[in-house]
Parts: sequence; structure tokens; C-alpha cells
Amino acid sequence: MKLYKLVFSDIVDAKDVIFVYAENEYRAFKYACEKHMQDYKEYLLEMSLEEFLVETKSFEGEMRYLFSKGDMDQIARVYFEKVVLNGWTVEELEHNCMSSEWAVYPEHVNAEDEVYLISVDKNAKLDEVKDTLSIKLSIDVNFREYVEDNSVDMGLLAKMHHDEMGWLFMNNPPLRLRKDLMTEANRRNISQWQYCDEIMYKNIDVYFGDDVGLKEEYLDFLKNETKLSEQFYRHVARKCIENDDWDRYTIKQVEVA
Repeated sequence: MKLYKLVFSDIVDAKDVIFVYAENEYRAFKYACEKHMQDYKEYLLEMSLEEFLVETKSFEGEMRYLFSKGDMDQIARVYFEKVVLNGWTVEELEHNCMSSEWAVYPEHVNAEDEVYLISVDKNAKLDEVKDTLSIKLSIDVNFREYVEDNSVDMGLLAKMHHDEMGWLFMNNPPLRLRKDLMTEANRRNISQWQYCDEIMYKNIDVYFGDDVGLKEEYLDFLKNETKLSEQFYRHVARKCIENDDWDRYTIKQVEVA
């Protein structure tokens, strides 16, 4: 079996970037068609008769025959082969027969490079795929900006400024605690910023749990702007993958056409 990557010219969701094992390109394209079958059927059914005739003019006879039989599945397949196929590209990828390939899709796919292909040992479990994904994510420039952002409304630090009711602050300027938190700060006779820091440090404790070393590394970074370690980025990346904090990923093993 060969490993193929198929990409549609107008990417709107995960089905427009496909990885598949197939005997040849024809089988790979057939697989892509089946994945889009319901979309094409709905698209064709929403067309007016005039639009349908214009779209299928070059193969009108075949479509009329299929339409008379009411075979919408085959109509969608023919439409894919005659019209939609021109918008797809295919690339054969190198792969090790002793490895297993997994496709990782973020919740919203708008570009080809937003989809990861993870190669792991053939007997690897999902956890090992996530470990590999965390390494890839940890070196992503945008992800590192998220981790390093030291504002209370963006990035990892913003996560530490939330409680069970949401963000700690009022939604309109100037920056100040929510009324319920301000009331509690006043009751305890401490400033709003002291109370804010108390909640933040408690959240940091919970976030890093028993990993005291990484917690201290993060606190040192916040206080002294020290450089974070690769281990730190990977740890946060893994937690983000598990908790859907960075994106909501769908991870699935590459199928055979």
C-alpha cells in the first residue's frame, strides 16, 4: 500500500485534507469522493434545475440516466469525477511499513499545514501519538507566544486568572476584579491585587500539580523573564492537547481505501 495526501483547492474543513493508504491514485481519489458523498448529494439537491443542467452539461446524458433511476449516490460520484476532481491534488508520501500513521485535525481546518501527520511505531497507542503531537506543537511559534504571553487576558497566564465563574476581571475598563471578588477582598481586608495573586498562585499550583520543578520554572519566568526549557513547552503542550486548551483536536489512524 502507498500513502497519499489529498488536498482540495478550497479548504473549509477536515475532509479537504485527507491522508489514506491506497493501491494507486485512483483508489485514493475514490476514497476522497466517498468521504464527501453526503456533501455533494446535498449540494446537488439544493441546485435549481437550470443550475444542475449548466453544471452537468458536458455529461448530461449520463446524469439524465442516473437521475431517472434516482441514484443520487452515483450522481454524486460522477459529479465528483467530472467536476470536483479538478480541484484536488494528490501527493505520494514516503512511509515506513513498520510505522503507523495518524492524522491530527484541529477543530477548524483552513489550510493544509494546519493538519499534522504523526508517524509512530506500528503498535503505538493513542497516548504515544499525543506525546509526539506535543513535541510538534511545542515548537510552533504561535503556541510559544501563547505560553510566553504574560498578560492576564491572553495566553497561558490568562488561564491562571480564571475561577469557576470565569475570568477574574470586569469586562469593561479599567482593569478591576469582578464585584463578587472585590467584595471578598474587602471582607478579608486585603487589596484586590493581593486577592488576585492569591487566586493566580492557587491556579498555578493546581495546573502543575506535583511537578514542583516546572511550577518553579514558570514562576521564575513570570518574575524574572527567564528562558523556559523545552521540557516546559512540551509539558504545557501535552496538557493543552488533553484539555482542549489550545485547540480541539481529532486524532485518527490513517485508513486504507
